[in-house]
Amino acid sequence: MFTFGPTGRHRDVSSTSRRLLGAAVIGVASTSALVVPAVSASAAGLGTYSAAVSPASGAVGSTQAYTVTITELSVPNSLDLLHSATATFPTGFSGLSTPSSVKDSNGSSWSVAVSGSTVTLTASGLGLGPLPNQNVSVPVTATAPTTPGTGTIATTATGSLGDAFARSGADPTITTTTAATKLVFVQQPSDTQAGQPITPAVKVAAEDQFNNVVGSFSGPITLATAFNPTTGDSTNPSGLPVTASASSGVASFPSLSIGTAGYGWKLLATTPGLSSATSNAFNVPATVTTCSSTQTCDTGLVGDPGTNQTEVVTSPNSGSTNDVVSVTVSSAVPAPGCAPTGAGFGVPSRFDTTDLSRTVTVTMRLDKSQVNVSANNGASMYTICYQADQAFKTRSGATAQSDGNGNFFGLLPDCAKKNPVAPCVQALGKNGQGDETATLLSLPGDPSTTWH
Repeated sequence: MFTFGPTGRHRDVSSTSRRLLGAAVIGVASTSALVVPAVSASAAGLGTYSAAVSPASGAVGSTQAYTVTITELSVPNSLDLLHSATATFPTGFSGLSTPSSVKDSNGSSWSVAVSGSTVTLTASGLGLGPLPNQNVSVPVTATAPTTPGTGTIATTATGSLGDAFARSGADPTITTTTAATKLVFVQQPSDTQAGQPITPAVKVAAEDQFNNVVGSFSGPITLATAFNPTTGDSTNPSGLPVTASASSGVASFPSLSIGTAGYGWKLLATTPGLSSATSNAFNVPATVTTCSSTQTCDTGLVGDPGTNQTEVVTSPNSGSTNDVVSVTVSSAVPAPGCAPTGAGFGVPSRFDTTDLSRTVTVTMRLDKSQVNVSANNGASMYTICYQADQAFKTRSGATAQSDGNGNFFGLLPDCAKKNPVAPCVQALGKNGQGDETATLLSLPGDPSTTWH
């Protein structure tokens, strides 16, 4: 090789110089031996990229494949290419898995790693080519969260020189969708006098399999009878069936009333295509009397033993923990045996302590006309048959029997003189008019009593 010196004459380049020059030329041709001087990203300008995901939605709780694509839009220079990228899935996504490597749009390999909810892509070579709109895609299998909503896949991209690429446009989002599968009573029916609106209003929601209310559901929901305690089947009383359209996934029934008194009603909620729902049991007394603190209430109930069902409610504002409730069932007929309501229980007197933490003292009176029917009519001849929605100790010391429907029944024991435990009988006797009287300490809630 020849070159020109200061005199204009050419001279021979030494063999050492030729070797060095040759190495430099080879270095330009071979990317594996390339040594590039540092180039400032701010001086060269930022590279840009965009990110996308497909599909952009999935069902709550489902496991499916999503494809995340990173596209190089521009580069600072031909030596600073998009070389690595990350994609972090929204909170709630779990179980991410990917292949260990993928090919970009040029056919070059990229390694793939997963850490928690973040997927990292790294080019095996310099990165994507210098031409715009080249990309790399990775399939990601993930399990969506069990609550519906929209979340963002946060992405980053880095160039060959370690500089950050700027994202063009927003990060992609994934929406977890849901569909109603069942009906649920979100406001159960409460005890209400016959013919009066049930308050608070009964509400039924359409929910998915993860118990999320499906706000998009607006279909009709119908309430009918699941169990009618007066007939023993699902015969509808006056007031049922009734239908309301759901709003934001919930149907409300503010005017619902049951026209027939009875204890143990259950409602059935239905709508086409969804699983039905059965309500908790509730009571519909013929009469309701409310007692305030320290007041003695007398229902004065008389009439047909088949329909004499009453409910005495202690005021929720009462301050006393020993409200006295006097229930009179003048025409009651003592039951021949102690059995669940509807199976020989006799004529029940119902009382409900609105404050479920309260123990109530209840005084019952059996009219002397019924007492005198029996030749053996002394006070000691009578006991109290009791039914409640929780187990208790009976007169024999055994646990009360269950009727299989959440009720327990049996004869009440006498109360201990010190620290009595409800339920128990505090006193049996007769009043001045010859009526049989019984005073008992009752469990909170919604028990029933009758004479035996």
